[in-house]
Amino acid sequence: MLFAGSHCRVTVVDSVGKRTWTRPIGLEARHVTGETRNGRRFPMVKSFAARPHSRRHLLVMLAGLAATLGGVACGTPSGSAATAGSGTGATSTTPGTTSGTTLGASTASQASASAGSTVTAAATSARATSSATASSAAVSGTTAAQSGAPAGQGVALQVWQETLLPFDKDVGQQLTAPWLAANLGLSLQTLPNGNNQDKFLAAAAGGVPPDLFSTGSWEVQSDYVDGATTTLDQFIDRSKLVAKADLWPSLLLDVTFRGSVTGLPYAPDTRYIYTRTDQAQQAGLDPNAPPKTWSALQAAAQKAYKGSGATVQHVGWFPFWGSGGDLLWMVPYWQLGGELLNADNTKVTFVNDQAIQALNWLKRVVDLQGGWQGIDAFRKQYTTPSGEAIMMAGGTTYLHATLSTRGEMFKVQAPTMQFAISAYPLPDQGGVEANYGGCHTLVIAKGSKHQEPAWSFIENLVKSANNIVYADRYDLVPIRVADTSAPAYVKNDPARALQAQQMQKRRFVIPAPGAIDMLKYEDVVTPFMSGKLTVQESLQQMQQQAQVILDQNLAKAKSLSG
Repeated sequence: MLFAGSHCRVTVVDSVGKRTWTRPIGLEARHVTGETRNGRRFPMVKSFAARPHSRRHLLVMLAGLAATLGGVACGTPSGSAATAGSGTGATSTTPGTTSGTTLGASTASQASASAGSTVTAAATSARATSSATASSAAVSGTTAAQSGAPAGQGVALQVWQETLLPFDKDVGQQLTAPWLAANLGLSLQTLPNGNNQDKFLAAAAGGVPPDLFSTGSWEVQSDYVDGATTTLDQFIDRSKLVAKADLWPSLLLDVTFRGSVTGLPYAPDTRYIYTRTDQAQQAGLDPNAPPKTWSALQAAAQKAYKGSGATVQHVGWFPFWGSGGDLLWMVPYWQLGGELLNADNTKVTFVNDQAIQALNWLKRVVDLQGGWQGIDAFRKQYTTPSGEAIMMAGGTTYLHATLSTRGEMFKVQAPTMQFAISAYPLPDQGGVEANYGGCHTLVIAKGSKHQEPAWSFIENLVKSANNIVYADRYDLVPIRVADTSAPAYVKNDPARALQAQQMQKRRFVIPAPGAIDMLKYEDVVTPFMSGKLTVQESLQQMQQQAQVILDQNLAKAKSLSG
């Protein structure tokens, strides 16, 4: 092990060329793996006897070793602050990821204080106590003690927030301001690092995690098994504002490991079929009579399609455009009764007749509209090749996307575009309702020194009245069953009334230890649709690879106390 400049570096050896070289521990550490990808062999870490089974595992090993060497070994020099970058970018397989600079083990606290936003209790004053709409002042670098909080009571609660759902501005600030005003001595330090798993694991392993971290519901079991977070049962059991029995069952399923809640959902979403009114009418379709069966949607898509051979001019419906991308194959699979895991969550279950039937139907829809390559070439003609952008540009008649898409994008970027919203059509014979829905979730770091204030923050955010206001602002879903159909939330909106019904069948990607590393193997679509593998081969290969990761993580989980 050697050190250079202001970074902690690790000596590695190229397993092919036998060359010794160095990499700084940080974001670049994700490339220091023992995997073979695209025919290229990536180097192994020379300093460890145990071979890391995943990039995530390696990061935990590296950060943990760095922490044992002492805080001065890693991070920026004493007296300087790291610069935290921010940004969001939804991908075809993740519900919103952020990027930023990894914080060193010795200076994460200083960096978050200097690069983030600090909202203090004193800044809100008594004005905020009587109104949920009062604004709290964001004072960069100001602590509770500096702002006049009682001596000895200054606590700076660090929150790594999702950039699109901030707690220091907009409705997040409106809901947080009265809470801060009622808890003098508390201040809120926010950084836009939500869903940055690598950075969170590095900070947790280095002993300097944020108190709260916003991540995806499907990721929290992995964070817990990796030792980065604590369970919330001790808080929920004595809470008068949060009860497990009130929450949507599928949300609890995502975040529960061995009966313990490892994170609390605060912002779920669901997906629907959008029909662009003018495009449907031009094709001779009734936008107010959306397809209710697979065959009806297939026929409507074919009727709306324009093109010849592999040359596509207009797409009726491409099943993998919209938030979720290639993972949207799961909806028809679930409708047929398929499951991603067995009953005790120990086996990946892709290889079955339900998956084959669902994928073959989806391929027929694609092949009737120019095929996989033809549609991909058509998509690349657009400057922004997302399904939402293509619909706004008039390139597709139907789109499977989140309900929040209408407020986040359509009403902002295409305010005159008319559309109808309907549920995903059912199989022609049998089948049940199913909905693909993600969820932003808050976890408390195991190493947090302020777990009680952290829980109080969560409790305030998700209490019934506040959660309804929050869900209404972002067109998301309240976390409670009763609140999702409450008049204060539905507001005579047919789409929200539909959402209350659809949440009963809401599901998401595999929620289990190792889920983050398994995600890429849940894309059984690309190898099959592109012609590289048969449907059976794609399902079999992806299931086997995902099972290896699940087995490794379940074995690791055996060492957990309790």
